[in-house]
Amino acid sequence: MKRKRFSVEQGAPPREPLVDDGMSPRQQCGHQPNSRLKIVSGKGAGIPQLAPGSGDLLTSLENANRDALEKEVHVWTFRADLSGDACGKLYALLSRDEKAKADRFKFAIHRTRSIAARAALRLLAAQYVGIPAPELRFTYSSHGKPSLDGLPPANDVAFNLSHSGDYGVVAFTRRRGIGIDLEHVRERHKHARLAERYFSPRENVWLRTLPPQESLRAFYRLWVVKEAWLKATGKGLSVPLREVEVEFGACGEVALRGPEALGGEWYAQELDLVPGYASALVVEGKPCALKTWALDLNA
Repeated sequence: MKRKRFSVEQGAPPREPLVDDGMSPRQQCGHQPNSRLKIVSGKGAGIPQLAPGSGDLLTSLENANRDALEKEVHVWTFRADLSGDACGKLYALLSRDEKAKADRFKFAIHRTRSIAARAALRLLAAQYVGIPAPELRFTYSSHGKPSLDGLPPANDVAFNLSHSGDYGVVAFTRRRGIGIDLEHVRERHKHARLAERYFSPRENVWLRTLPPQESLRAFYRLWVVKEAWLKATGKGLSVPLREVEVEFGACGEVALRGPEALGGEWYAQELDLVPGYASALVVEGKPCALKTWALDLNA
């Protein structure tokens, strides 16, 4: 299949977002590799099976190879509902600030999810950069984008984390911007109002043409692409979401249009990682392959 190249465009007349037929991006293509990110089969590739206790943590982490990131993007999916024993062990990996943030949550379920997300990031990043998980230090940009602090230039690993509900994802690459977003698709009584505030006029017209359930799903599809792109660029919500316009194509392909100040070559892809969740990945430059694994934090 001929590889298509999509970049962030400025000044081009916006086109109507494509209305899909209700299938997931993979179903539309018969689970064949898409035209932008090549899906590589292998242990853990594809849609992860995330039943607690089903994986081997050490075996899974062996796939975290920094050198492979020169030509690959790695996406790790994990469950954030931890057993009591696992929660205690993972809590010990966190920094003082991370522990304090987790402890501020009123409900135990939110505390557990916070611990799972930060521990997953630490465990995975430690494998990629060769530093013990508790010793990693993070720094944050003025817009809140995290990066690893105090590493030599050779450890130029880039990452992004997202979690929602009972699941989370971490994406890794090297020498390029990367953003990922995951959202639990659930009923929102005000999603139309949020769309009016954060989506472009053309996107809102598209949403209003859809039946209620399809409109809800489409809302989340738009949202995760926009969030992933803003996270990849490092600008956060300093750029209004309505200024980032999304157009869906076949096989999970996504075309983006945004402000001229954020120009460049950015590749966007819808992901089909967890049933009942919307997710998207945005990467700077030209990735050769996307590999996905499931990380079992309860192992």
